[in-house]
Amino acid sequence: MCNFGIRISVLILISGILTPLSGQEPENVSDIQLQSDIEEIMRSLNRPEDLSEMLDYFSSLQRHPVNINTADRETLERLLFLNDFQINSLLDYRRETGPLYSIGELQLVYGFDREVIRRIRPYITLEKETPSGADNAFSAGHITQEGVMRGKTNLESEAGYLPVPDTVLKAHPGGYYRGDRTGLYFRYQIRYGRKFSAGVTGEKDPGEPFFTDGNKKGLDYYSLYVQYQGRGILRQVNAGRYALRLGQGLVIWNGFRMSKSSQATDIDKRSPEVRYASSATEAGYLNGVSAVLRIKNFTVIPFFSFNRWDAHLVHTGDTAGPSVFSSFLTSGLHRTMGEMENKHQVGEWLSGMRITYRNQRLKMGLTSLYTCLNHPLIPASRPDNEFAFRGKENMNMGMDYTLMIKRVTLFGEAAVSKNGAPALLQGVQWYFSPLISVSLLGRYYRQDYHAFYANAFSETGLTRNESGLYMGFAGHFIPHVVLSGYVDMYCFPWLRYFADGPSGGREIRLVLSWVPAENFHADMQYKNESRTTNDPDSDTPMHRLAQQTYDHLRLQLRYMLLPQLQATSRLDLTRFFAAPGQDPEKGFMAYQQLRYAPDRVPVRVYGRFGMFDTHFSTRIYTYENDLLYSFSTPSFTGRGLRWYVMIKYPLFSHGALTLRVARTAYADRHSIGDGPARISEPHKTEIKAQVRVRF
Repeated sequence: MCNFGIRISVLILISGILTPLSGQEPENVSDIQLQSDIEEIMRSLNRPEDLSEMLDYFSSLQRHPVNINTADRETLERLLFLNDFQINSLLDYRRETGPLYSIGELQLVYGFDREVIRRIRPYITLEKETPSGADNAFSAGHITQEGVMRGKTNLESEAGYLPVPDTVLKAHPGGYYRGDRTGLYFRYQIRYGRKFSAGVTGEKDPGEPFFTDGNKKGLDYYSLYVQYQGRGILRQVNAGRYALRLGQGLVIWNGFRMSKSSQATDIDKRSPEVRYASSATEAGYLNGVSAVLRIKNFTVIPFFSFNRWDAHLVHTGDTAGPSVFSSFLTSGLHRTMGEMENKHQVGEWLSGMRITYRNQRLKMGLTSLYTCLNHPLIPASRPDNEFAFRGKENMNMGMDYTLMIKRVTLFGEAAVSKNGAPALLQGVQWYFSPLISVSLLGRYYRQDYHAFYANAFSETGLTRNESGLYMGFAGHFIPHVVLSGYVDMYCFPWLRYFADGPSGGREIRLVLSWVPAENFHADMQYKNESRTTNDPDSDTPMHRLAQQTYDHLRLQLRYMLLPQLQATSRLDLTRFFAAPGQDPEKGFMAYQQLRYAPDRVPVRVYGRFGMFDTHFSTRIYTYENDLLYSFSTPSFTGRGLRWYVMIKYPLFSHGALTLRVARTAYADRHSIGDGPARISEPHKTEIKAQVRVRF
């Protein structure tokens, strides 16, 4: 089937090249790059990652675009696709020539080209602000509200939903779900102009009880936030759930991380330092109070948080001694008796402060963070945990900077934890010309550096036990063609999971993009990664290490079949060598996607059909269109077919109804999953429905 599927995929791609181009602007090019980057991050982390906060951020930015004629440096930094050099260039251009008269004029700004302008186009505007909207923020005419409700379920039943007596539940606390198959979500947000916003989010995952089994609150999870934004000394106040993204992430960076990506030279972290958090993901954010104070060139951010996290407590031998836990449980699932018993078992107090100084070319920041747990964290007794955190208290101090020197941007951060272990990161970006840029980043995270919320540039997502050197480039050598890539060499000085000895690796990625017109985008990516890990054939207690190699080739075309019909054709080929000299495992996935937007009917239809044939080591992640504030990046292992259809239809002038059906059918098995998640059929069908109201 693999060879047959590859032939079909090649024919799909060839037919896409031969399709005549038509005149409607396609989906934003930045969406293509984001989807590709998300898929790569999912594979590198090997665990679910919260994308909803990132999707919420860009959705909010699209509804409230940045006025590039009046925005200051801090506001322009909301455009995460721009680096510090480009922001400075835009500010210099405005000072020298005055306001821009069209978006196309951005091509005259040093460091901006068609590709950059395409990426930021959905999030910028030239329209002048109305004074009443800024000054009279609490007038009734500037109140906006949004409500979102959605539900989801699977047509096939899992083994965990079987009705069993209480005696069986007690004997198997992790074997059966206490709730029904329906997942529920709601979100409400209200804004008063630009100064005040508040929101509440609630969620119940499938299998979690709803007003049963002691769950009197109904939904399993609720969060609330309130945010005030001003213009004087008090710039911002947050209460409830919020996120901090400070420096380069060595001390604290809540939410989605973007490190290695298709934008090979954009490696310094940029994001609003404090922002409300509306994500339904239960772990990884703060809950308390924070403020932003501005006095001339200085900014002070005090913050406090208290959270309760899931963990499995184990009593020590002494009855008077404290209960301990070995790790935080971050899935947010409370479906079985065992999962419900682990809910909110550990309390965490967190407090700190950040002070920054900033002028036109220099930004310096100092961050302090204190964390205290009410139960000791004692990790599992394994060799790779030799230097892991143990205890109840930790302290972090970090100093970061960003410096602009003509066409060069220097940035970095140095941090230390309570035990004196350091973590260092230093990077540089250099614009040789408007068409060529390079970047370099070095990092050193000692194996005993401890920071619960660190989320810096790394290979594994853990900011410890890693050293590395990253080199990236991007060039516009031919009109409408961009070639970019990077090489990342890294090592792990101490043991890690699945590596019973010091190890390391190298990753190479090349991206070639061709955008001859607004309605056509061709993309080719190649990735090669070589890493030392445990030899699967080793039978000794401490496994010997072997060099594993992974290759991934992706070809993608996005084009217009009709003025109302956009198509995407994609082919992924993967190959994995478990050890030198062994036969490789191979995988492929191909899909055809369509987006239909008729002129006379206010409906949008998305559809995709694909086939895959992979192993676990060659699994492929794909980003799929999903409901608002939701995301779908499934990974595919085995052999089968995948399709989904999503329909968006406006209910009235301020509302919309979205329906989505997705199905995966396997040809190499008779059941899916195991334990309580086992489905005794070779297919899985998910149905989602969502109603959104804005007024």
